[in-house]
Amino acid sequence: MLLGTDGDDFHPIAPQEARHRIKHRRFSEARFFSRYFRLSMDSADVSKATVEGLLNAIQSPDNFIQELGALESQGVILDALDQLLAEEIPTPENPSPLLAKLIDWWEERLLGRETSWLDHARDDLLLRLCEVVLGTRRGHDRLTMLQGALSRSKGVFSIQKLVLHEQKRGRERQKSNELDRAGLLDESDEKILCDDLSERILKRFRDAPLEGRSNEVEACFWAMHSGGSHRRKIGEELLRSPWGMVTLLRGTLGRFGDLTTVGELRTVGHWISEMIEIETLYKEASCRSTDLRELDPKLDEWLNTLQRIRGIDGNR
Repeated sequence: MLLGTDGDDFHPIAPQEARHRIKHRRFSEARFFSRYFRLSMDSADVSKATVEGLLNAIQSPDNFIQELGALESQGVILDALDQLLAEEIPTPENPSPLLAKLIDWWEERLLGRETSWLDHARDDLLLRLCEVVLGTRRGHDRLTMLQGALSRSKGVFSIQKLVLHEQKRGRERQKSNELDRAGLLDESDEKILCDDLSERILKRFRDAPLEGRSNEVEACFWAMHSGGSHRRKIGEELLRSPWGMVTLLRGTLGRFGDLTTVGELRTVGHWISEMIEIETLYKEASCRSTDLRELDPKLDEWLNTLQRIRGIDGNR
């Protein structure tokens, strides 16, 4: 959803209205207001020529990524993407090469550090850009384009965000009882994509040392809920290292906060057991508690919750 601003209070406005204001550079749009009362632009402003340059580069993936990198170095990447999405973006005949470049460029920015609110804003804009690039393709055709991009890409966390976005759009469309599934994956094709991603996550956890970063936790959490065929293998892999175990605990117990009722404990226990046996996780975490406690002080809280889960339905 494109969020615009309305006056000084920054109230969300309708997407169509936001696009109209941006496209026509209306002075009522907050980002353009001050331009009408001076002779020069702020250094952080993105010119119309820059946005047009991005539009022209869409058909050449390498040029487009180069343009994004330049805008990022200037500190105007968010504004540039926001304005780009207000334009009529031509959908490539074969979007896979551009999607692959976008995924890899995005992946580099998801690795090596924790994410900030600015990163989340960028992620949202990139998701919308991927959605526009894919256009109204649906079902197996959409899956083919996505798989074509994945085969060219080394991404994991960026792909996970894209798949989650596709799933969320499908659920929202179903809740609103919209019969038109243009631009959506079919359920069978979605499962194929989830299996592919689960395999990538498993390989990532095997090939690179884990450090318990937010993207690793999200990937762990997604793998547990996705229904992919590699869930138990991922659980086994996470138990091999201290950070892997912390990632598993953060991605399960750490995501749900305080669990107070038997129903809540049983539900979370069921989800965890789809990746790894509760008893195995409890024993491994207890045996390595000294090392794990240094990585995350919440370990004792998680062990206590696991102990309570073990006591339900004779798990102990």
